[in-house]
Amino acid sequence: MKNSDSSFEQELETLRSKLLVVDDRILDAIGDRFALVRKIGELKQTYHKPIEDLSREEANLQRHLLRTKGKLPSDFVSELLNVLLKWSKIVQSKN
Repeated sequence: MKNSDSSFEQELETLRSKLLVVDDRILDAIGDRFALVRKIGELKQTYHKPIEDLSREEANLQRHLLRTKGKLPSDFVSELLNVLLKWSKIVQSKN
């Protein structure tokens, strides 16, 4: 039994290590996204444009839902995008 416990622990640790790498990539991508959001906010401010663009937000949501259909739960995708949009607006409003 100890051998299978050892195998389990090894496999679990390997998978958890891979998960950390994926998490790092996700957070790095979000950091890249925030840098772009800041630039967009600066551009909008320069041209006196509103931060919020509801038609674009809805179009992007639909695009992402279609792209991830069958891969990720749609509720998760919607919730994640809503969090990203909320924070994008916060970042842009601080310019």
